[in-house]
Amino acid sequence: MHKMSLCEEVLQVLKDNARTQGYRQVKTVWLEIGGDQMKVKNPEVD
Repeated sequence: MHKMSLCEEVLQVLKDNARTQGYRQVKTVWLEIGGDQMKVKNPEVD
């Protein structure tokens, strides 16, 4: 996914959840990129 579209998707998720939970604003967002879930091994590259 392109970096900009990823950011737009994160923003949309924040807006949707804020609306659903009745929040007027989101003050802080912690976003962790990477980690074990992000590691993908492509067997064709070996």
